[in-house]
Amino acid sequence: MDRRYRPALLMILTAMTLAGCGAGAAAGTGSPGDNQAITAATPPPAEASATLDVAEGTVAPPPDQPTTPDRTVEESGGFKLATLASASCTAEGPRDWAISAPDRSDRADVSSPDGSMYAGYGIQTINTALQGFASAYQPPLNDPDLYSEDTSTVAAAYGRIIVSAIGGSADLVVEEVFQPTADYLLLSVVGSTHRGGIFHHASGYPGDGFTYSYALPMYFAFTTLDRWDTQGLLTARVAASIRCRTQFQPPDDYFTVEAPETPVGEDANGDDPGYNPQLGTEPVNDPTTGENYLVDPSVNWSETGPDGAGYYVQKGGGDYQKLEPGRAG
Repeated sequence: MDRRYRPALLMILTAMTLAGCGAGAAAGTGSPGDNQAITAATPPPAEASATLDVAEGTVAPPPDQPTTPDRTVEESGGFKLATLASASCTAEGPRDWAISAPDRSDRADVSSPDGSMYAGYGIQTINTALQGFASAYQPPLNDPDLYSEDTSTVAAAYGRIIVSAIGGSADLVVEEVFQPTADYLLLSVVGSTHRGGIFHHASGYPGDGFTYSYALPMYFAFTTLDRWDTQGLLTARVAASIRCRTQFQPPDDYFTVEAPETPVGEDANGDDPGYNPQLGTEPVNDPTTGENYLVDPSVNWSETGPDGAGYYVQKGGGDYQKLEPGRAG
């Protein structure tokens, strides 16, 4: 894995542990909880100079400030967030993405319209006693790796099934296994058609010893090879947002991360509220419509605009609306 992507995927994995990655209680959710606002010493986008209009008491752009943004959020690749739902699973992603989940909600598949990006969640019961009998099953269940005692072997095997199902080549290999905590693993995988990340519980949750050996929750983020550099982290973020209500009971000893002491809404280092320095994204909203967007400051930020530098969406009649930091609602 390109090391510049490891921190971002690691952040997603850590976010999952905050709410409990994997099996959900009967009255709760087993997928990642709401994203935490994380700040770090990452320089914010350069602010355009402004002058104070004392008479009006407002900050106005300098006289030579262009009134047309050099880019808008949607033109530069930012996207409007929508809640996608199927059965008892939900995810946050671009509104034109599709989600599918069975009635049991033990898995969820989320994909882009052209199929080049896939985010998924699944929790599977693994019976290691069946490994020696795998050949008796029909493909793809005849892969002995699906019944391995090694959880990474199982996760990679399910990754191959998924990539094959979305039209890719089932030749994924594990490039790297990274263990950020004692409980969670992150796999970097690549094949001849797809690249991605798989994050899963390191040991699985103990089973009953008869019908299954352990239950393994897994999250998948795959793109075609040509999309990973530009869309891999977006896909991983969609995977991290998947929430499913399942029948499994989670343990009560999840790894947790201390919340920052900085009060909510206070910006300790100059970044906008909600800015995620690992993913390089932040949520913003249109105050006139309440719609939420996910933006990347490095590509969606406009140095010009009718209200100074910021994020803009185009309105009718040639007007532009400057977006505000954070999520609406």
